[in-house]
Amino acid sequence: MKSRAFLGLLIVILCIGAWSVMRALRGPSRVAADVIKGGSMENVRPPISTEELRITDAQGRSRMVLSAKSGAPVVQLLQPNGKVGLNIALDEHDRGSIRIHNPDPKGPVVTIEVDPKGAHVKFDGPTGASSYLFLNNEQDSGVVFLDAQGKRRAEVLVVASGQSKIERFDDASHPIP
Repeated sequence: MKSRAFLGLLIVILCIGAWSVMRALRGPSRVAADVIKGGSMENVRPPISTEELRITDAQGRSRMVLSAKSGAPVVQLLQPNGKVGLNIALDEHDRGSIRIHNPDPKGPVVTIEVDPKGAHVKFDGPTGASSYLFLNNEQDSGVVFLDAQGKRRAEVLVVASGQSKIERFDDASHPIP
């Protein structure tokens, strides 16, 4: 239980940090602009303008990338081997996503994302198994479970009107009565 609380706190901290970085990548802060307008340049440093910033560890390995090369801001935390461990991004429509990669190739990954249909938290296993929690734009919500072959096996849905249903599916993805 403590590890879930820690993971939740870590995600909140990373979201706040990513928001701050993304805001900084989009232009000078309002505070700096207000200081400049007021005529006092004391303790104000000019903004750093670049398309990409790489932060390295003591061994010279890239460990963090802040980028806007694609036109949209991206923050990546890198594992020592250079693989992405965490990716925070906005797409071309300013919809955010966080993808947490698993250093174990046999382990699942998690994505928290807003897309054109709504918002979801999705867990994907390397063999095709998946589950996700969603709230769509019509205010319907649910949880969906897929097996290792990617076939829908069960779902719990609550529509905006308040009606709910729990459904199981057979091998051909037909509802089981």
